[in-house]
Amino acid sequence: MIKQVKKYDILFVILFIIVLSFLVFKSKYGYIYNDEPYLLSLGYRFALGDAMLVDEWSIMQLVGFLIYPFAKIFIIMNGNTEGIILFGRYSFILVWSLSVIYSYICIRKYKYWATISLMSFYLFAPLDMMTLSYNSFFLAGLLCFISTLIKATSTKNYIVAGLFLAIVVLCNPFAISIYIIFSIISLINLKINKIFLSNNIKIHNAWPYLTLGCFILLTLFLGFVLSKSSLYTIINSIQYILASNTEHKVLSVFVLFIRYFKELNKKFNYILTFFPILLLVSLLDKKKYKHRIIYLILTLILLYFTFNNILKTIYIYPNLNITVIPLTVVGIMSFVLTKNKDYDIFVYFIFLGIFCSFLFQFSSNLGLPAIGTAYSIVTVGSIILIGNLIDELGFNNISTYILLICIGIQFCYQGYIRYDRYYLDNVMATLNSKIEVGPAKGIITNSTDCETYTLHYEQFQMLLYDATKEDVFYYPYSNPWYYLATNMQIGTYSTWGSWGDPVGTNKINQEYFKQKPYKQPTYVLLNKNHDIQLYELIENLNKKGYKKRETNDFILYFK
Repeated sequence: MIKQVKKYDILFVILFIIVLSFLVFKSKYGYIYNDEPYLLSLGYRFALGDAMLVDEWSIMQLVGFLIYPFAKIFIIMNGNTEGIILFGRYSFILVWSLSVIYSYICIRKYKYWATISLMSFYLFAPLDMMTLSYNSFFLAGLLCFISTLIKATSTKNYIVAGLFLAIVVLCNPFAISIYIIFSIISLINLKINKIFLSNNIKIHNAWPYLTLGCFILLTLFLGFVLSKSSLYTIINSIQYILASNTEHKVLSVFVLFIRYFKELNKKFNYILTFFPILLLVSLLDKKKYKHRIIYLILTLILLYFTFNNILKTIYIYPNLNITVIPLTVVGIMSFVLTKNKDYDIFVYFIFLGIFCSFLFQFSSNLGLPAIGTAYSIVTVGSIILIGNLIDELGFNNISTYILLICIGIQFCYQGYIRYDRYYLDNVMATLNSKIEVGPAKGIITNSTDCETYTLHYEQFQMLLYDATKEDVFYYPYSNPWYYLATNMQIGTYSTWGSWGDPVGTNKINQEYFKQKPYKQPTYVLLNKNHDIQLYELIENLNKKGYKKRETNDFILYFK
């Protein structure tokens, strides 16, 4: 714990409050595209009583265990889903803030650089989307896990580290490789007895406590899952979960490794071409400490042109995930040029962060934005390594100011994009229409999306006026927020479905309804513009005696 308040603690509090105020301000802006309502619907359906791994068949559902408490609290407090999106964003800010505060307490020994580095993370949001997700929980858990490793003064501290690692694995099962590697190294160290963690803790002595921490969360998770269904039912559902995965292809590690660098080359060809050469020359240079200014100037030029290249395509896709990649070159170069090297920061933040970027590549089909997610952790380490070199050089050295310019460039680009963009929505200047009803109540977005959302929500109220919370709702198209808007039981294997393929979604759901008769929908909503695609479903509904209501955009079948 912090026993004496220092100037850098005061700086942390001041910057924390400033960034927190910005996050609260920004949380109201940006439409609820796709991922955000889908992720909240996971927690929502579990809060309604659906069983994880049984009633939900998407492969991304495990994070629902972490989202569930927030959704449950909201439903208890509010009684319905009105405003749940904004609540989800506030919940993200809470999780994000707690992780930053905890990390600062752990890495406080880095003084001002701890504050500055963590503000970069605090300003970040995965895919520029402020919501509870597998990405946000992964990063918050990873930051706290790494920070605990650095702070740990006894083996018992690794119980806490194990809890955070378990959260990371829950969000991305590929992260179990971190635990496996830790276990293998611990086993090796039983014989060689030469591998130490921070503060001279032997890795094999820490392993049992890390395992205990992981086991604690695993026990809670299994208790949650088994409280709703039997082990036999869960095992039987796995085949359907795997079969419903229509978007994520199984690729070899080699193919994914090659794809990783191909994705990086799209925006970071300067870095991939020139930085390895620059790094190799600096490593071979016996007088590199005298030549620091040369290497740093070249790195600064590389950083500038890389960021400039990013901004050329800023309007094509949200690039906040990409802005945290370039500073890595400055961090690594600073590590090489520092005499008193901090291996803890390099191994835990830089190496482990880059390793986790590979894990994101394995688990996502987004390419470069997915890879960039974990670099938010690498950037924290990079700024600390830059700070270590600045402390070694002093403020009378011109190289110090080159390094400060690098940090300044990072915050300028990252801050600009963080302010002006929100996921797939337009620039801030166009976000001037406030949604007043439904799950997105309080959200400010562009006028087109606001009008469309409001129009659809009003039609839902006309069509579903006699629906109850016990009724089951089914919509075979890709628009997850509809499920939140109805306040009914969810009648689909996944609110995400087979994205953009209503026929594929309905095909899987027919098997879902067959396996789970209690999920047979009492209300089926179809889009008039695409109902011809689902003629088999319509024919089946007519045979079963469903009645019909219509509005300008929708057809509702009900019984």
